[in-house]
Amino acid sequence: MPATKLREQLEAIRRELDDPDAVDDANRALLEELAADIERVLDEEDETTPETVRDRMKKAAVDFEAEHPRIARVMNEIVEALARMGI
Repeated sequence: MPATKLREQLEAIRRELDDPDAVDDANRALLEELAADIERVLDEEDETTPETVRDRMKKAAVDFEAEHPRIARVMNEIVEALARMGI
C-alpha cells in the first residue's frame, strides 16, 4: 500500500510541474529527476542506493520550504513514505 500512496504523491508533484509558473527551470529539472529516481526505486530498477534518493528528496524538500510550501509538503510525505517502505 505505501507504494500506491507514494505514486499518488509523485503524481501530485507532477501536477504542480504542469504549471509553468510553479517553479523555475532549475528546480523543475531537480524535481523531475527526483521523481524519475523514485519511480526507478519503486520499479526496483534504481542503480543508486534507495537511501541516497530519500536523502536527496529530504534535502530538496528543505530547499523548497520557503518558496514552494505545497511542493515541500508533498516531498516530505514522499520521504516519510520511503522510510515506511524501508527505503
